[in-house]
Amino acid sequence: MKQALKSFALASILWVVVLHAQTPTITGVTNESGSKSLCPGGIAFVAGSNLGGAATKVTVGNLQAFVFNANNGSSLQLELPVNAPLGATTLTAGASAPFSITLVQYCPGIATDGLADSLAGAYHYPSQAAVTTSFPAAPNEQIAVTATGLGATSPVYLTGTSPSGTNALAITTPTVTVQGKPAPVSTAFLQPNNPGYYAVVFTVPASATTGNQNIIVSIGGLASNTAILPVATGPIIGSVTNAASYNDPSLPNGAVAQGAIAVLKGNNLGPTAISIASNPFQSANWSGTSVSITVGGTTVAALMYYTSATQVALLVPSNTPVGTGTITATYNSQTGPAAPITVVANNLGIFTVTSDGGGAGIVTYPDYSLVSSSKAANCGGPYTTCGAANPGDTLILWATGLGPVNGSDAAGAGLGVNMTNIPLKLWLGGVQENVTYQGRSGCCIGEDQITFTVSTSTPTGCAVPLVVQIGNEISNGVAIAVANGSRTCTPTNASLSPLTALLGTTPTVKYGQVDLDRQDNYPGFQDVVQGQFALAAVTAADQPFFLTYIDDSALGTCQVFNNANNGFNVPVSFPNSLDPGSPLTVKGPSGSVVVPGGQGQYSGVLSANGNFLGPGTFTVSFPGGADIPAFSTSITIPALATMTSPPPDSVNSFVVTRANGMIVTWTGGSSSAGYIKLSGSSATNNTYNTGAGFQCVVPASAGTFTIPPSVLLAMPPGNFGGFDFHPTVTPVALITSGLGLAFLDAQYDYFTPLTFK
Repeated sequence: MKQALKSFALASILWVVVLHAQTPTITGVTNESGSKSLCPGGIAFVAGSNLGGAATKVTVGNLQAFVFNANNGSSLQLELPVNAPLGATTLTAGASAPFSITLVQYCPGIATDGLADSLAGAYHYPSQAAVTTSFPAAPNEQIAVTATGLGATSPVYLTGTSPSGTNALAITTPTVTVQGKPAPVSTAFLQPNNPGYYAVVFTVPASATTGNQNIIVSIGGLASNTAILPVATGPIIGSVTNAASYNDPSLPNGAVAQGAIAVLKGNNLGPTAISIASNPFQSANWSGTSVSITVGGTTVAALMYYTSATQVALLVPSNTPVGTGTITATYNSQTGPAAPITVVANNLGIFTVTSDGGGAGIVTYPDYSLVSSSKAANCGGPYTTCGAANPGDTLILWATGLGPVNGSDAAGAGLGVNMTNIPLKLWLGGVQENVTYQGRSGCCIGEDQITFTVSTSTPTGCAVPLVVQIGNEISNGVAIAVANGSRTCTPTNASLSPLTALLGTTPTVKYGQVDLDRQDNYPGFQDVVQGQFALAAVTAADQPFFLTYIDDSALGTCQVFNNANNGFNVPVSFPNSLDPGSPLTVKGPSGSVVVPGGQGQYSGVLSANGNFLGPGTFTVSFPGGADIPAFSTSITIPALATMTSPPPDSVNSFVVTRANGMIVTWTGGSSSAGYIKLSGSSATNNTYNTGAGFQCVVPASAGTFTIPPSVLLAMPPGNFGGFDFHPTVTPVALITSGLGLAFLDAQYDYFTPLTFK
């Protein structure tokens, strides 16, 4: 008996020890600056043990925080509840004991790289290129620094949510000092798609000097941590890209080719006003700017096209050696630091309508009129828009970077010569088209033409993806309109059909969109609703191509995006928000949820556990406001498909060999269940600022789809990738007299982290 009692006592002690070891324990809570000052909507770092992962429920008082990062149970990064009251309260993580904290109005902090150098999370504005020691800020330049704890915004965004644009302004504007000197602040707003983080846009003081300078953000009498902002005063090269694709140099297709037109972006590169050579690529110096390229010990002088303070265009000479090297800019006899450059034999960039490397590609008919989503009345000849391409049409793709020529670039060597030795493939809608000419144009140094014929098997739509592949090099992804028997394309997204009549007749459209989404928090799901109502403005020049920018890619095809945002930069502005009244009500089989809004923006959680959306009919209702009368619209969600491979809702990374393609499978899809969007992306590092992405649109009934190597080879290799499986209900129109283009859609999201090889 004594021995049994001893065993029982020992087991009890061990059980208590195990329980104690597994119980979450909080040892400290700090803000972005490392202090204990905490505020509603601010970022907090919870330290302790056994804290769990991103699915851990953290509460402040009786309000739930948003956890978006975890580190082996020892720390959690989260956004504190936006609507938490000021004063003393407690924070709990899972089953931990309450930890006492005090909330104040502001708790400013500057996000840094987390290293000993304390480099500020800052970017050149509005280009969004990161401020680094190799691409520093310049005096009088606008810079945006990433900050936290700046208090309330207008409109308010719920905890864990953020705007898609820059409309959520900080009610109180903070101040910034650089090198101890005031830096005028122009605006401060919640960053898009980054809950709890603000962008503070300021101008670097004119008197700032070269070096790593201290930067501090202050608000309400409180100062942030001190971070480092690199500053320089000489000619600084921030990036070197193909002049058509603008692909980031860190991407697999980011190198520049021999004989290609390239663009340098940076500071102090040339005169304030742009200066364009009347005879391009004839001189190595223009308006005081010259550029030299050194690879393998050989230095060549670039041929100039134009120069300005922030951007220079030049030709990489065909005799530049291939390999990694450096590029240096000189302006008015002042030479800046060398920047890295990689030169390859071939890397094509396709010119685009909006000159940003994405969206509608510049593709012409033989009379040099442009392929577009709608045909203009004055169709015929250069610069006119002649509508969608048809099977059997001969088209000309305009690009740069096809490869070097034999002889002097400046003397026009290679113009009009068919470069048949280059193993080129042109993919339109996933179909390899017949290419009849690939070489320099007959007129222009550095400018390439690819002539091809549209086959009868090419998919149709307003946004049919187009890429060019040379070996494993994939061009920037663009799109063109393709139709069958008509020069007006039919949108894949049927809800966009009203635009085919509106574009060309009005400069503005009253626009509205409501999204019902089941989001994957891997693990677990939540159901959310988001809405936007605004006056949308499209310039006359962009209207003939607008559907190509906003439509889904043609059914059964994949679009490559040359950025981490997984989308084209749509040429549209929203000069005014529209008011349909507040609140928005969503009613479904399991009840109703009321979501407040303001300034045409609505964002709310329908269910934190993902149990609100499901098969059934859902109705969204607005009470009516100053601009839009009361209305209700319903959408029916059928039984949607479920992904089977890669594993859905997973925390483990799925490995993809890019050169082999990627097979996706699912069950439960049907022809009545709309379509499925397969979206993926890969970043170059853990900041996720630079990367590439893709989206395939496939029939829900297919059950399987293979994403081809011609898409995946554009993704940077590494373990910063992700894949989203989106079963999507066919959108329905928001029927009301106050809107010209408006729709309601619903989709689910299954997420899997990816590692690309």
